[in-house]
Amino acid sequence: MLDGRDQAEGLRRMLATGHTRTIAIFGARSGCGATSIAVSLGAALAAAGRSVLLVDEHFGPGNATTLLGVSTRVDLRHALSGDNSLAAVVQRRPSGLMLLPAANGARLLGRMTPLARGQAIAGLGIRDGWCDIVLIDAQEPAPGQQVLFGAAAQEALIVLQPDPVSITQAYAVMKRLRREHGIDRFRTLMNRASDSGIADRAAANLTHAARGFLDASLDYAGLIPRDAAFAPAAARRVPLVESDPASPAAVALQVLARAVLSWPAARRGADGPVNLFRKFTHHGTGRRAAAGA
Repeated sequence: MLDGRDQAEGLRRMLATGHTRTIAIFGARSGCGATSIAVSLGAALAAAGRSVLLVDEHFGPGNATTLLGVSTRVDLRHALSGDNSLAAVVQRRPSGLMLLPAANGARLLGRMTPLARGQAIAGLGIRDGWCDIVLIDAQEPAPGQQVLFGAAAQEALIVLQPDPVSITQAYAVMKRLRREHGIDRFRTLMNRASDSGIADRAAANLTHAARGFLDASLDYAGLIPRDAAFAPAAARRVPLVESDPASPAAVALQVLARAVLSWPAARRGADGPVNLFRKFTHHGTGRRAAAGA
């Protein structure tokens, strides 16, 4: 049976090419706005001329598929089983942002044997150069829960709010990813920040804790201000950066998108669609990283 690291290794190969950046977006907790950030960041990157694939790892209402107004009865699971082509499963918005509903497919991959997994992935016909950036709206890791696509990415961006509960939960997410998947570099994004000073101090405290107790590096990606424009955008099923591009949060997301394009190349993880799938087929034991409390 594969452990979490071995499964992530296979997924890295599934989404990797030589020139694609993969970024997993984790919420510190449910309701902190990570999915809205993933959707609007993807739209902002697409507006900047990049080919962007958003992998939706979540089930149910409020996931990226719903926020983008996509109604589909097929997802990655159907492509893996051969019922549909991958091209038929990937949904493309008018802006160019591509969406891959993947919650059921990720669960299916986790249950397959390495041989069956490799055969299913090979049948997808993924090609290099498919996209420039892969964003993964990742499931928040819970005890005993598999972390699939999210653990395989080059970058782990943790979205939290500048309050004590969210900060504590963000630390718990990083601790679990550090111990179970060996991720030793994170970025944090403060969402719904009403006071930049409070947000900056909270980020600094979290950075100090991660470095001191998790033996992990932590970079602050900035903040997204609290903005009432998010609610009507969600109701219209349109990313905020398209619905109200001049709103404070949309402007901050556009700044974040430009920053993402300038992030230095990561030293770990899958760098695109092909390898992130293929990496999931590897197996072995792999020792868990030692991390502090």
